Amino acid sequence: MADNKAIVCLNYAFRIQDNPLLIYCAKNKLDIIPVVLFDESLLQKLGAAEKLWLDKALEDFNQQLGQKLLFLQSKQELKELLKKEKISHLLYASHFDSRINIDLKDLTKGLEKLDLVSLPVNYIFDPKEIRNKSGGIFKVFTPFYKHCISQKQTYIEDQIKNHLSNNIQKHIEILKLKSPNSLQSYCLKAKEKKDIAWQNKMLKHWDISEKSACLKLDNFIENQAQDYLQSRDIPGNEDGTSKLSPYLHFGMISPFRIWFELEQAKANIHHEACDGFLRQLCWREFAAYILYHFPSSKNKNLNPKFDKFPWKKNKALLRAWQQGKTGYPIVDAGMRELWETGWMHNRVRMIVGSFLIKDLGIHWLEGLNWFEDTLFDADLPNNVMGWQWVAGSGVDASPYFRIFNPMTQSEKFDKEGKYIRKWVPELAKLDNKWIHKPFEAPELILEAAEVKLGDNYPKPLVDHKQAREEALATYQSIK
Repeated sequence: MADNKAIVCLNYAFRIQDNPLLIYCAKNKLDIIPVVLFDESLLQKLGAAEKLWLDKALEDFNQQLGQKLLFLQSKQELKELLKKEKISHLLYASHFDSRINIDLKDLTKGLEKLDLVSLPVNYIFDPKEIRNKSGGIFKVFTPFYKHCISQKQTYIEDQIKNHLSNNIQKHIEILKLKSPNSLQSYCLKAKEKKDIAWQNKMLKHWDISEKSACLKLDNFIENQAQDYLQSRDIPGNEDGTSKLSPYLHFGMISPFRIWFELEQAKANIHHEACDGFLRQLCWREFAAYILYHFPSSKNKNLNPKFDKFPWKKNKALLRAWQQGKTGYPIVDAGMRELWETGWMHNRVRMIVGSFLIKDLGIHWLEGLNWFEDTLFDADLPNNVMGWQWVAGSGVDASPYFRIFNPMTQSEKFDKEGKYIRKWVPELAKLDNKWIHKPFEAPELILEAAEVKLGDNYPKPLVDHKQAREEALATYQSIK
């Protein structure tokens, strides 16, 4: 019947559980035709790593839907489907990442009986609804966070009940139509040998499925959350963080579920540990909130005084940073972890970001673009917030004069060099005293460890102390 059939566009909402779009259909007794819409212009905006994850996420989601997912490559294909199937409802996910957001309002022209429903699927709060006490926009995280937490007893708990109390598959019928396009290599078109090798290397670190996302959350809560506050800053501790960020980005797990599970866990886990993780979840919300209200921040300084900053344009330095060949072990370890796995520890993200901006003097946009191309969790709001935070040019940002010392950061957070030894194996034989700063080690120590600076491991690109002084002097010139 035409009055209970819905097309649901599930871009970056690749989950069955607690999916607002599917919950809406269940409540309104709508049979659904599930689709994803990726035209060429959208795919061109995505980085190589993101396309790789997308390809695998779509395979998993299609399998969960019984191979009933339709793959559309243009709005025209969607409009033809709307007319052909006599659809009563068109639902789609709204996103705060402008690269992946698709507005379908223009498809309603000439279709008067079509109900159009757009729902946020990967965030807890709607940025349009959050204001400070004076009716303005929050620009500092802590007041924003306190506002979010204050909604716990009303909005959040009601939404959790709404999201998690619905057994979707019992209440909706998923219809099967013949897909006009093939799923095979839908997003990945380059099949050169070097690409295949890189893809396989990255994929071996991940199970890209909704089931895996839920298992990661369960494992984190059962085995890791108790020590989260102590272990989250230790990059060598592989169990120190949840690694849920790519699954959140692609909508393979709901932030409502994460919030609910952590609140439930408070009976068995120290409250501070759970609240610490929830605070990080709210930081993600804050990033989306700021990008929504300041969309130009994706490529412009929020603080205009940084528009005058004399950034260096040095392709050789940038390339060395990208390849993990800076001569600073903690920086190189992070950049190599990124290239190998599509992910980087958050503490190290701050260290490599500070090094690019303040030691090398290169614009934060270069870092943002590289992360966008190589991160599986290439979430635009988080990426923008992170880079502008490090640069000191964003809201509630780290001041520019806070310059991370890569040696002291390494000695503090990778004391035994575990992280460095994993990702920079050519330094593995150095003892803990010298592995953080091989360029200061005596020649006999280097020889014994088989380290040849400038040969099998690079000499430092810059002298950190001198680079720091130059950065501070440049900052003073724009104040």
